[in-house]
Amino acid sequence: MVSKSKTPKAAVAKAYYPPAERVKAHPKRGEQPHIILKKSLTPGTIVVLLCGRERGRRCIFLKQLDSGHALVCGPKSLNRVPLMPIYQTYLNSTSTKIQLNDSVKNAIADINFSTFKKVPIPKDEKSEFLSETKHKKKRMSPNIDADLLSKIDEGLVASAKSTFKDQTESELLVKYLKTKFSLHGDQYPHLLKF
Repeated sequence: MVSKSKTPKAAVAKAYYPPAERVKAHPKRGEQPHIILKKSLTPGTIVVLLCGRERGRRCIFLKQLDSGHALVCGPKSLNRVPLMPIYQTYLNSTSTKIQLNDSVKNAIADINFSTFKKVPIPKDEKSEFLSETKHKKKRMSPNIDADLLSKIDEGLVASAKSTFKDQTESELLVKYLKTKFSLHGDQYPHLLKF
């Protein structure tokens, strides 16, 4: 048997060769351009959510946030859709609109995207003891005042009921907000007029 002689480490070629010129880091772009709002989205427009756990539900578009997200609300008392930011690509606007009350406009004036960042909830000693046995999961909740949410919900329900002068049309609009959107049989979304 012929044994192979090992080459000494000094004779082995380097794995890394530095470049002749150092590459400079790219300059920062600065601020992102403002996202343009769809023409069909105006405050008070009823939209259909296309994704998420609330998909298929109808809700009311309130305003565009500084981040470019759309701020929508069910209202939660009617169809369980909370006040939330969502990308406008996940919204399908309808031709139905309601007039927003001044109370709703004033309530949503100060809301921005940072309002929806989650903050930890302090735990009680008893609940902490019980939670250790089951699972160790952090509880989080959005940083929004409950009074503000109830004020927005009440204002949206009132504005939905006062949109039409006829009582039956107002009741139909409330039922329309409660029902979920779905396609049946030979219905195609590109042939429907929303």
